[in-house]
Parts: sequence; structure tokens; C-alpha cells
Amino acid sequence: GAVGALADYAGEHDRAGRLLEQAYAHLKRVQPSPDLRQAVVAGNLGVHLVRVGDQGAALTALRRAYRIRKDLAPDTTGTVAAQLAELLLGFDQLDDALPLAREAHRLQRAQLGADHPDTLARGRVLTSILRRLDRHQDALPISQELVATAQRLKDDEALADARYGLGLTLAETGRVEESIRHLEAAITWTREHGSHAGRPHPTLPARLERW
Repeated sequence: GAVGALADYAGEHDRAGRLLEQAYAHLKRVQPSPDLRQAVVAGNLGVHLVRVGDQGAALTALRRAYRIRKDLAPDTTGTVAAQLAELLLGFDQLDDALPLAREAHRLQRAQLGADHPDTLARGRVLTSILRRLDRHQDALPISQELVATAQRLKDDEALADARYGLGLTLAETGRVEESIRHLEAAITWTREHGSHAGRPHPTLPARLERW
């Protein structure tokens, strides 16, 4: 299972798939009741299946990993809950994705701190889901924290991203003038910072369209 995960990271996807599937089948055979080794291999198998484009099978594997961790070690579900939430988001299953995204953000914020890149990523996914569900008031405090964290870290790109998200949320909660300030600041930064090849920033078209 470990070699399969390493092979997957190294781009040897065919080999990785064989090893991970063999490891998972063997663990289920020798240990019929779920244990954390099964959760680890099922999680790595799910990530591999996402990489090779088999989202349906990935969903099954990640759900298995999540259920085992939730039963046996609930404080360790953060990463797999985040992976499941993002996968469900791709399937437009927003109501199912929301509690997983909340759990991932809560756990990783508590364990890693508000400034950790994983916590910031979980916050962005959570606010995206909340906005798509028209739960803008719920998204507001998380969006504000993302802006404050990016300012504290002096990360200009993260700040532009966070201010853009906050601007969208503020617009939907009736705070239009404040929304405009954040959106204009985000789009100004995005216009001025293209890719290394001299092209516009990859987020610019979508941001201008929403604006």
C-alpha cells in the first residue's frame, strides 16, 4: 500500500493502481473488521482513482476511508472529509458536501491553525459551497477570516482571492459599497499580475465576468 501511494505520486499510475487494489483486498481478507490500515489504503486508492479520472470508484473508496476513520479515530477525518467534499462538489451534490467541508475546516483549523495552507484551502472550499447554496450569511465570517489571514501572512495572491470571495458574499448580504471595494481591489491585483508567460492571470476572465 505504501509503495502504491509513492508510485502514484511519482506518476506511475498503472503500477500504483495494481498495488493499492491488491493491498486493500488483502487487508480486507486478513482483517475482516475495519481498521485504520484499511482506511489509509482506501484513502490512497481514492486519491489515485481521482487522478486517473474514475470519480465514481474514487467516491466509494473515500467514503469507506471516511467511515472507518469516523468510527475509530474521529479526530483524523479532516483530510479525507476534505477530499470527499471536493469530489461531491464536482458531482454538484452540495448538500452532501457541506457537512464534510465544515468538518474538514473545523478539524484542520483546530489542529493546524488558521494560517496553515490546508486550513485556508478548506475555508475556500467551504465558502464556495455555502455561496452556491445561497447561505451567504453563513459564509461571511469564514470569508472575513480568510481575508484577515491573507493580510497577516502578507500573501498578495491569497489576499486577492479572499477579497474577491468576500466581495461576492457581501454583495449577497446587502453590503454593496463594502462589496465593491473588495471586488475592485481583487480585480485590480488580478489585472496587474499575469502568468510568467506574460499572459493574463488565469482567474481574470471568470472574475471579470462575475464582476
